[in-house]
Amino acid sequence: MISFYTSGLDLANLADLPEDVILEARRVADHLAQVEAENDEESESSIIAKRRKALLRVISLPEQMFTV
Repeated sequence: MISFYTSGLDLANLADLPEDVILEARRVADHLAQVEAENDEESESSIIAKRRKALLRVISLPEQMFTV
């Protein structure tokens, strides 16, 4: 997604927008890229946690089957 933001900033430069507008756009683009990266990391962490919980349930099944 960084290339999307970068190409937008490149386009802003080509359009000869004022420097303060480009600087603000760069700040916003950097923030959005950071938020996106954090969301990807959280998603991966959530997936790992769900897999671990599922594995623990599967591991405990034999114990439950033999407990009367």
